[in-house]
Amino acid sequence: EYVFIVDVSGSMYGYPINISKKLLKDLIGSLRPADRFNVILFAGDSRLLSDRSLPASSENIGKAIRMIEDHGGSGGTEILPALEKALSLQADNEYARTFIIATDGYVSVEKEVFQLIRENLGLRPDVCWIADCPGHHAQLPQILSQSGYDYYVFWRCMRRDVMVSDFRWRGL
Repeated sequence: EYVFIVDVSGSMYGYPINISKKLLKDLIGSLRPADRFNVILFAGDSRLLSDRSLPASSENIGKAIRMIEDHGGSGGTEILPALEKALSLQADNEYARTFIIATDGYVSVEKEVFQLIRENLGLRPDVCWIADCPGHHAQLPQILSQSGYDYYVFWRCMRRDVMVSDFRWRGL
């Protein structure tokens, strides 16, 4: 089961949201029929695709893609209510749940996010992987380090065969 939590706030306007849309269409479009998924879009408020995760049928995938396409990036970045909504979704014990968060990182509640994760999942995130679009916060790696991440891995939204090298950042 995959729960996609997608930032559609004003800071995502233009190129960042277009890259997120492409990434999500590719990810959701490649789900197998046996998979289940849901989508939560967040800005000043949050919007849920369905009260329960849905089977990855062509119809449901199309519904999710249309939902994502309808947003162009506006409003605040209220990630905490979106995460609370994701954590409150009824779980199906037959599926392992994976949360995928697509955001540009322009939030000011990093510590609260990590506290929410620790309290609800009993986890301490230590790796952050980001489809890194030009224009993210210059201090994002250090913010992540101070928020508890040990590693920051990013992808420059390009084909692997044209990448010069891999880069790994290690927090101080």
